[in-house]
Amino acid sequence: MPSARVLKGALGIAIVFVVWWISVPLVGLPDFFYPSPQAVWAAFVEMMGKGVLPSHIVDSLFRYTAGLFIATSLGLIVGLTIALSRSVARALEPLVNFLYALIEIAWLPILILWFGFGLTTILVTVVYVVIWPIIFNAIVGVRSLPIVYVNAALSLGGSRWQVIRDVILPGVLPHVLTGFRIAAGFAFRALILGEILAGTSGLGY
Repeated sequence: MPSARVLKGALGIAIVFVVWWISVPLVGLPDFFYPSPQAVWAAFVEMMGKGVLPSHIVDSLFRYTAGLFIATSLGLIVGLTIALSRSVARALEPLVNFLYALIEIAWLPILILWFGFGLTTILVTVVYVVIWPIIFNAIVGVRSLPIVYVNAALSLGGSRWQVIRDVILPGVLPHVLTGFRIAAGFAFRALILGEILAGTSGLGY
């Protein structure tokens, strides 16, 4: 029942806030390190009133959207290329697996040295984190597509491009959407990390 799920979700959030509120005086940490819900709300209202927070939200939304779009486009191209070409797969799959194993925090100092503080470093960080679910899901989508569909299109006189456009892309779309859903969550994590270490504005700054 949807209403029951909503109530359970609201109850969970309420419990988190109550525990947070009770734990602040018990923990005894400085306000800048572990503020109370009241302090956070007061700061939120103040920053909204001054117009500071909206500008940071706009900056973060732009970086989030741009990074997600770039990563999805590149990831789809790379994934399809690897899945459709055995020679490319032999050349790139080991490199892709190696780069995927490296967490983004390891690249950030190098990216800051290359691109400095600002938009480029943050975008590259977001793209680096987001691109892998798209690549791997595109590869899985192509390789799990029944070969009979491809053979049927070829037997009807379809060109390679027509097979890709009319058979492979529609067949791989559910997998790519799954990868996009995963990547959307990763993108926000990468965005905040990039803004903390290399940003001059944004929610993580």
